Amino acid sequence: INECDTNNGGCEQDCINTIGSYQCQCREGFQFTRNGRSCADIDECADKNGGCEQICNNTLGSFQCSCLIGFTLTNDAFCSDINECALVDNRCSHDCVNTPGSYHCTCKDGYYLSNDSHTCLVCNLEEVLKSRTICKGLVTIATSPTNIGAIENTSSSSLMVLAISSGFIIIIVIIGIASCVVIVLLIVVIYKRKKKQPHHEEQAHDNPMFHRGDEIKDIPANKVEN
Repeated sequence: INECDTNNGGCEQDCINTIGSYQCQCREGFQFTRNGRSCADIDECADKNGGCEQICNNTLGSFQCSCLIGFTLTNDAFCSDINECALVDNRCSHDCVNTPGSYHCTCKDGYYLSNDSHTCLVCNLEEVLKSRTICKGLVTIATSPTNIGAIENTSSSSLMVLAISSGFIIIIVIIGIASCVVIVLLIVVIYKRKKKQPHHEEQAHDNPMFHRGDEIKDIPANKVEN
């Protein structure tokens, strides 16, 4: 009797008929559950990452290796770095530096890297001080009317000195303004005090008794009686 002819012998996957009996069998990538008939997927990635160098993706009955961004799969398991600088669309304006799994752009002397991390722009003193961008080389401001303000061969140390100097100038201006305000307030206070002083002297002279040296001059008696 071929037991496998009836309901696949109760096996979930393969049923193998034998003389006087039968047996269930799981396909590659699966293993028996406790009942000996059902099959469960084997997670190959749980054992030594499935032999993958970087990423192991478990699938039903199998697995697949993959690589991180910036790498490409070789020999179905290993990953090799992609040289982005060798690609036509590396997008760097000047120089491209390849790194493991990535790359970055650099600029020649007299230029700085913009916010898009790819475009190199000519160093401009106003823009450099505003954005604190550091350029390479020595500071030389062009004297030509068409190039005034352009910086060629700009050094980081020179630009830092310029930035610090600008900060000190602002502080000095603020201190100067504050000093002027204080001086004006003092002048106003002194002027008000001097303006009040003659008024007090007039009150002293109008008083019927006033001091002159150490003597006290009294009002005549006949004036008091009247």
